[in-house]
Amino acid sequence: MTENKVEISCSLWEKMFNQVFTSAQIGMAILDKNGNFVKVNPAFCKLLGYTNYELANKNWKDITHPEDILKSANYTDSYTDKPPEYTTVLEKRYITSTGKTVFCQITTTVINTNENEFFYFVTQIQNLTTVIELRAEIEKIRDFVRRALDRMAV
Repeated sequence: MTENKVEISCSLWEKMFNQVFTSAQIGMAILDKNGNFVKVNPAFCKLLGYTNYELANKNWKDITHPEDILKSANYTDSYTDKPPEYTTVLEKRYITSTGKTVFCQITTTVINTNENEFFYFVTQIQNLTTVIELRAEIEKIRDFVRRALDRMAV
């Protein structure tokens, strides 16, 4: 393959990646080794109510629910020692720009260089808030039904 074709191929892949990243309906973020946001997509900005610029000046800890920071840190601190393309899934809470809590499932993959050195974290973020709220409502209904059945049995 000639150098010109390689440049075209790389340019095409970069364009495709940017289109997928930008148009994805779930949140996506690229973070550096220290957990600072390098790039975020519009869906992530919309989910949290921050602008791209605001998130570019934040670390993942800045927007993570305080009770979930330690749990998240246990994952991210160990990422850099993992093999290339190591992926993990975690449920956690974020705090939006208005202070509201959103429940999310995050899938994070470690991206290494060709020399197998840490390069970036790529994270996909799915909003689970409605699912979590519905689970809680179902549990309340189950408890109500159990209590009602217990009273009927007496």
